[in-house]
Amino acid sequence: MGSGKSKNAEGSISLKLTLEGHTARIHSCSFSADGALVVTGGDDKTVKLWNTGNGKLVRDIEEASYVTACKVSNKGDVIASSSTDNTCKLWDAFSGELLKTLDGHESFCLSCNFSPDGKRLMTTSDDQTAILWDVATGEILHKLEGHTDKVSSGAFSPDGLRVVTGSLDMTAKIWDATTGACVSTLTGHSDWILKCDWSHDGKRIVTASTDQTARLWDSERAEFQKEIKGHQGTVTSCAFSKDDKVVVTGSLDHTAKLWHSWRTDECIHTLDGHTDHVTCVAFSSDGTCVMTASRDHTAKIWQVARNKAADRSTLQRTVSDAQ
Repeated sequence: MGSGKSKNAEGSISLKLTLEGHTARIHSCSFSADGALVVTGGDDKTVKLWNTGNGKLVRDIEEASYVTACKVSNKGDVIASSSTDNTCKLWDAFSGELLKTLDGHESFCLSCNFSPDGKRLMTTSDDQTAILWDVATGEILHKLEGHTDKVSSGAFSPDGLRVVTGSLDMTAKIWDATTGACVSTLTGHSDWILKCDWSHDGKRIVTASTDQTARLWDSERAEFQKEIKGHQGTVTSCAFSKDDKVVVTGSLDHTAKLWHSWRTDECIHTLDGHTDHVTCVAFSSDGTCVMTASRDHTAKIWQVARNKAADRSTLQRTVSDAQ
């Protein structure tokens, strides 16, 4: 077993915490805006809120169905969880009380994402649609129709004016969040798109696919930019760092990888510590931590130390299992 840490002139990365408590595979993980808390959800029908300082469980919310995704609002006061009962639920993050049930999909709800201001929520579904909701009222603002297969994921642009959706029809679509109109379609993957994320500067989109690649796109021109290739299995998830210089991807090959977002042929780090498929990845808002979640029933938080003189996040060696 290795030290779980590697370093050179550019910085270092090490395993900070392993979150144990789920009794089945974890499908989703995300940080709160201040990075003090993380939320996880999965097939044990629970949503769990954890303290990132000590790894202790803060809140345990029981669902009636499998949890497919969960997110914390930017204000940190509301948790959204989508599930296989076709709904998305909104919970009070402090008390665990159920606030609203958003019921509008005709099949499994696969993902949920808050708008930057927290006033809207987007859900995606097996029913081939995405829905934009008013968080305060629980009313449907727009139903996004146009995909020809399950809509696996979605994300808001940083200004909240557009959304992107990824689908098993092998495309991603960009939509006007105000009107619900489809603006453009991103084509190029040769298999299902499982995850999509928007860069913090709003200029790029990253998609993850069962074709074992992730792709970077120009969000303004709706043009393909770069291919991220190096995993030995389906790429399940993807996310940008706060400064957009790094992309993290998770895979069925049990690893997560960090890549320079402009030089995608260069893998900066391989996070190798899970014993089963990595199902979800996330960056903390300040870029100092990466979280990975897995079918092995655990989530891991990795500490990224940045060398300011080099102005780059992390380095060039494989991180071994930090158990």
